[in-house]
Amino acid sequence: MKYRLYIVFRYLSWLVGCLRTWLLCYFFLGKRIKAIGRNFDFYMNGKSKIQIDKMTKVSDYCKLYLANSCLRSGRNFEIKRGALLQLNDATIIVGENTCIGKRAEINARGAKIEIGNCVRMASNVFITTSNHRFDRIDIPIYKQGFSSADIRIEDDVWIGQNVIILPGVRIGKGAVIAAGTVVTKSVASYSVVAGVPAKIIKERGGDK
Repeated sequence: MKYRLYIVFRYLSWLVGCLRTWLLCYFFLGKRIKAIGRNFDFYMNGKSKIQIDKMTKVSDYCKLYLANSCLRSGRNFEIKRGALLQLNDATIIVGENTCIGKRAEINARGAKIEIGNCVRMASNVFITTSNHRFDRIDIPIYKQGFSSADIRIEDDVWIGQNVIILPGVRIGKGAVIAAGTVVTKSVASYSVVAGVPAKIIKERGGDK
């Protein structure tokens, strides 16, 4: 009997969660997005704001969580299958014709991420504005909190598969970030970078 009650309770909890997500999508996103894929998981609290162009496309299994945050996008913004956008006391501003790649994760905490026009990302890109503090040795790292810094990605940037972009960097216009690169410092415009950490290997439009 207890097991049956447990199953019923779990089912009702799942049903309430699905209904809540559907209502949020319908009232907050339904008239603002051109297409929403299957199993889209969406959460926002009362202090969050979304300003999304009607041509936005969200693919299957994407997740969008906003807590005291703001998301703004330009025309033709696309979020590919399985991507996660998680905002906590943060702002993300996205330009036109920009695409977030499959299974990409953008984690904005206590800072701003600006992504320009015509930025393209491959799959499994990870972008974060925060990092654990670890200066002290008298208390565990997980109790020391976070440090945060803004990230800016300018127009016409190509970000390859499995790239990691860390807090406080600016990626200049027309830059190319090779697959597997870890970006710890700012990247100059029209440069091609690769490696861990990222280093310039070429400049676009020149012989270098």
